[in-house]
Amino acid sequence: MIAHLPALQIVLPLIAAPLCVLLRTTRLVWLLAFAVTVASFGIAVELYSQVLQYGVISYAMGGWAPPIGIEYRVDQFNALMLILITAVATVVLLFARTSVAKEVDQRRQPL
Repeated sequence: MIAHLPALQIVLPLIAAPLCVLLRTTRLVWLLAFAVTVASFGIAVELYSQVLQYGVISYAMGGWAPPIGIEYRVDQFNALMLILITAVATVVLLFARTSVAKEVDQRRQPL
């Protein structure tokens, strides 16, 4: 599973977004969004740990070699940026709920 962390960092939010639209309960949507954001932060921290321990991580998307396929590389700077972005997203999500409750109609909040 650790070998697929770079792909999981991308796929997890992409899978959660349509699920948030399909759920109609505001509380469940916020819970799912928060869980995915915290999981993304945890994945980012683990990726940074792996980069420090083993060096640059290279992941071939779809199993295709880099000249033909897409190669996703994570180095120390990228991992730090990933930690920063996911940490800010987690903090913003904590405070966004009250803002959304004030500005968006109750029926549209799960969207």
